[in-house]
Amino acid sequence: MPGAPVPLFGLRKRVETLERETNVLRREIEAIRRGAAGRLSMTGEVRVAQTIEVSSYPSSPANVFGIRFATASFTRSEGNQTPTYSYHSASSQDYAWSPWGYVEEGSIVLVSRMRNGQWVIVSDFGKKKLIRFTLAEDLTTSDGDATATIQSEYGIGAAGTSGAGNITVHNLLTHTAGVYTFFGDNGDAGWAYHDSEDDYIIIMFECDT
Repeated sequence: MPGAPVPLFGLRKRVETLERETNVLRREIEAIRRGAAGRLSMTGEVRVAQTIEVSSYPSSPANVFGIRFATASFTRSEGNQTPTYSYHSASSQDYAWSPWGYVEEGSIVLVSRMRNGQWVIVSDFGKKKLIRFTLAEDLTTSDGDATATIQSEYGIGAAGTSGAGNITVHNLLTHTAGVYTFFGDNGDAGWAYHDSEDDYIIIMFECDT
C-alpha cells in the first residue's frame, strides 16, 4: 500500500523555484522580442519548434540539431486531458544551434533567428514535467529510489521513456538520515516531477479507495 502524505514544505520550495525559472524565461523571451539580445545578433523572430533526427548536419552534430516548424496549436488541459503541442500538415525543417550542447530528440524548443539566418535554441522545455507512474518494484522508507513505468504525462515537452520499469523515481529524504518519505508495493501508482533524463522525483502516491 502507498503511504505518507506529501511534504508541503518540499512542494512549496519547488513551486517557488519553478516560479523564479518561469520569470527568468519570460524576461528572456521579452528581451528577444524587443531585439534586446544584441550580443547574439538576433533578428527578433522567435518560434517554437521540435528537435528531430536527421541523417546529416551542416556542421558538427555535437551542437547542431534538426528542427521542424509547422502551423501548430496547443490544447488546454481539461479534466484528465493532457496539454499537447500539435503539428499540422505543412511542416518545414531547418537546423538550430544549441549554445549548451546536447538536446534530446523530440524536445520542444524555443528558437530565435540570428541575423546570419541561423536559428539558435534559446530555451529547451525538456520532457513533460508531471507524470503518473506505477512502481515496477517495492519501495520502502529505506529506499532512495525505485524503477517505475510511466502511465500518463502532463505538460509541454518531449514524451518520457516508455516501457515497463524504464524510469527511476526518487524518494524524498526526511529529516532523519537514511529514512525516506514514501513507500509502496510493486504496481502502486503515484505522481512524480521530471528532474533529468529518465529520473523523476516522487511528489505523492495515490490513496487506496
